[in-house]
Amino acid sequence: MKRRTLVGCLIALALLGLLIIAGAYFFQRAVGRAPLPRTIVLRLDLQGELTEFVPFTPWTVLQARRPLSVWEMVRAIDTARQDDRVRGLVLVVKGVSAGLGKLQELHAALQRFRQSGKKIIAYVEEVDDAGYLVASAADSITLPPGGFVVLNGVGGYFMAMKGFLDKLGIEFQMVQYGPYKSAADVFTKDSISPEVREMLTWIATSLDRQYRDLVVRGRPIPQDQWADLVARGIFTAESALAAKLIDRIEPWSEFEQRIRTEWSGQWVSLRRYYNAMPEPKGRERVRCALVFAVGGIFTGRGNPGENIGSDRYVEWLGDIAKDKNIRCVLIRNDSPGGSGTASDQILAAVERVKKAGKVVVVSMSDVAASGGYYISMNADRIVAQPGTITGSIGVFAGKPVFRKTTEKLGIHVYEIYANPKAGMWSPFAYMTEDQLRALHEEIGRFYQMFVAKVAQHRKMTYEAVDAIAQGRIWTGEQAQEHRLVDRLGGFPEAQEEVLNLLKKPKDTRIEWTVYPRRRTVWEVLLEVGEDDSPLARLHRILGDRSVLSRPLWPYLAILQDPVLLVMPPVGFGFHASD
Repeated sequence: MKRRTLVGCLIALALLGLLIIAGAYFFQRAVGRAPLPRTIVLRLDLQGELTEFVPFTPWTVLQARRPLSVWEMVRAIDTARQDDRVRGLVLVVKGVSAGLGKLQELHAALQRFRQSGKKIIAYVEEVDDAGYLVASAADSITLPPGGFVVLNGVGGYFMAMKGFLDKLGIEFQMVQYGPYKSAADVFTKDSISPEVREMLTWIATSLDRQYRDLVVRGRPIPQDQWADLVARGIFTAESALAAKLIDRIEPWSEFEQRIRTEWSGQWVSLRRYYNAMPEPKGRERVRCALVFAVGGIFTGRGNPGENIGSDRYVEWLGDIAKDKNIRCVLIRNDSPGGSGTASDQILAAVERVKKAGKVVVVSMSDVAASGGYYISMNADRIVAQPGTITGSIGVFAGKPVFRKTTEKLGIHVYEIYANPKAGMWSPFAYMTEDQLRALHEEIGRFYQMFVAKVAQHRKMTYEAVDAIAQGRIWTGEQAQEHRLVDRLGGFPEAQEEVLNLLKKPKDTRIEWTVYPRRRTVWEVLLEVGEDDSPLARLHRILGDRSVLSRPLWPYLAILQDPVLLVMPPVGFGFHASD
């Protein structure tokens, strides 16, 4: 009897917990849809990582302020600039992590808001390069008396792990095609190669110039003084004011009181405004699909918003191809690549969408390289930010060998095959010279296929593509010069390309069907549709922000597929953690 009572109590508590979570969810939805005041000031708080898609998890159900994705921010800001109720925007920056592509997307949206005649006031507490770039889009920047501006400059980094792996007894046998396709170097070298150093230099130089031009465009700082400011590195409030990095020193309480008095006391978060913003105007309507392709590319179902599972994306694209109401597809790509097999499956699915008569446009975010470029190359138009990292047309393959690791642990593995020449992909045996030679030949064929497909879809010769390929990575600005992308810009420019291809007027209203779709609260609570593959479980254990996620997480695709389309193990940003 006592056992039954205990089980009953546990069930009752579980149901009560579900009801509380569901109640919190529906309460937030009700509050978010409450009518807005007639005169408002928007408040945008930027803190932490800017993301392309915010996965809908049990934790986001309980969050009172679920973070907006970049797309949601841009939509809300662009709607607000045409909304007569909105007087201005207060931008509060407390620390931002993002690549230059996302920062350029948000910076451009804020610039469009200002160009409509409405003002933006930024308040920063302790801001680094990423946050300062966004704040520089404002009419003025205020810093508290104890605040700092910290500048590190735009740079690139390369991660070589061979020395660490040697200590563990782990060896990698890798074959890569092209001198610049140095993705395997992370496992096989303990220093940077001349090719990687060359790439880092040309990309860092391009990104640094783009960053500087955006900042000095909005700030009264002479271009020739910017390098000296970065070299200094850190500024107190007083020195930042003297250097014209900010316009005012003021505690938050005084700042808030001043803006409420000058503008309006009715402040509304951009999150709430997004939930209640008016429908866009337009003479015509057209329905389009918006597909977020975010993270490493793997075979299987994957975890939407965290990585790209080919099965799920092929399924979505198949549904889109069959849906007669959907006229176009915008793919938002933020992927460094992954499995060659999975990338080819997604490319084929995109081609089927095009054959169904749909327009396909790709909008590139921080990165769309190697496999990320592979799944984009057959789009009708490719739009990239100037700071997008793209290209990396190349391929590598191989495997880890754990023989020395097991020996160090006192474990002896004996493998017995009927065919004595078998076992090429065993993690406890080394490939022979003949096997390595055969692997190189097959990888060469895959590379030739990759280049040929780029040439076909980009309307270039094989020789022209090969000359800019060999694993080279480019900024979006450089990629446009090499004809790998069609246009520079973000969501608005990609939307323009969609309407141009559909031969629709610019004021046509696009109704978006978003993939991954937002799951219902019950699906979230019951974890319906979650990928339970070993890779998915490992990802949940390590966390999306673990060291393996940037930039090493896509390399785990080698556990499924020995042939990888992953960009070299380099990163670009303002700190090594970006």
